[in-house]
Amino acid sequence: SKSHEKQYRSALRKNYTNLKLKLLIDATPDKAWKDRYWDTYHCKRVMLQQGDKLKSSLCRRRWCQTCSRIKTAELLHAYKQPLLDLGALYFVTLTAPTVCERELRSVIKKRIKAFQRIKDNMRKNYGMKINGMRKLEVTHTNGKYHPHFHLIMQGKDEAETLLKLWLAQFPSANKHAQNITAIHTANEKSFIELFKYASKDAVKDKASAHASHIIYMALYTIRTVQTFGKLQKIKEPIEAKECVEIADYRQT
Repeated sequence: SKSHEKQYRSALRKNYTNLKLKLLIDATPDKAWKDRYWDTYHCKRVMLQQGDKLKSSLCRRRWCQTCSRIKTAELLHAYKQPLLDLGALYFVTLTAPTVCERELRSVIKKRIKAFQRIKDNMRKNYGMKINGMRKLEVTHTNGKYHPHFHLIMQGKDEAETLLKLWLAQFPSANKHAQNITAIHTANEKSFIELFKYASKDAVKDKASAHASHIIYMALYTIRTVQTFGKLQKIKEPIEAKECVEIADYRQT
């Protein structure tokens, strides 16, 4: 049945997360962070049956694959239609040079402030009030970290002006790494790209676990998804603390 397949795939995600957690726990001597990772180990570990419902608790941590999928679905449900209501939409990628481990958190904060300055500049000096959503993502390769932004925003002129001012703020950024793409609103891929994981981490060994841990520490308490313009009026979706699923049982 469909519910059987769903539970099977959920178990695979849980298994992958647990394998990752073992490496992350070993990657830090900090007890507080070990406790956060252990909290995720217990996420959806026990499922209670009540009639045709299966209930389990959620950790709501960004490194949990199960909770990340739920978060993506919540944001997509809450913001897809309001974004579509803005009109012509564009998917924008803004990047800047990679940084080392000790600089990562401070650079993330600086780039968030840089985006705010550009947004204010566009409103005051260009007469453009931009509307949309911004997602912060951090990737890592060869010991370097790459914090960058993905946006869904209204208007081609606004997107091009934003990109021009971003490059003025970061003249050493690779121009070819930036991107503006028109969104075909019937295609959900652009929306899913905006809302999915803040870190596309593949934790396979000690080195990748250490890098992922550095990213999680740098992002701790920082909002990775942020609305701007008209979308600020939308009420944030309530984060579910419990997962409730319907199960249909096969007759024996």
